[in-house]
Amino acid sequence: MNPSDRGREGADHVVDGVEEADDPLPSRWVTALVAVVAFGFGFGSARHAADLRPTLAGTLRDPVAAILAAGAKPAAEAMAVGAEVFRAHCASCHGLEGQGLIGPNLTDRYWLHGARPTDILRVVRNGVPANGMPAWGEALGSERSVSVAAFVASLRGRNLDGKEPQGLLVD
Repeated sequence: MNPSDRGREGADHVVDGVEEADDPLPSRWVTALVAVVAFGFGFGSARHAADLRPTLAGTLRDPVAAILAAGAKPAAEAMAVGAEVFRAHCASCHGLEGQGLIGPNLTDRYWLHGARPTDILRVVRNGVPANGMPAWGEALGSERSVSVAAFVASLRGRNLDGKEPQGLLVD
């Protein structure tokens, strides 16, 4: 420290002619910093809590519940509608019990286009034209598409004798 700087208030030391002062930050800067940090914690906590709620894309352990979360009907009613839609529109290719005819077996653990709830719903809505699966989204509407996707998800793991396995093994 320079002897001439000793009496100056706020000057800690001078290096190459540049003074470093130990003055406090303006109060509005401190207030803004505290507000930003508080907002960040609040926003992060809210996002984390929202991510913990079951969603169609996030709930993979119970695919039927995950698919039904996207629909408005109670589960039992939606499953009954899904079974009816399946018999009317899907059984001609997938068999009455989902065991597969022209279309793949829906009761085994092998799936061609993914076995997640979102995958099943996407295939029902958009179809797979290259494999002869029509898009049913417009014809069925949103609620019936969700119901039949939930019904299809409920068939997985029944392992009925039918068409040979196709696709990737899904646990």
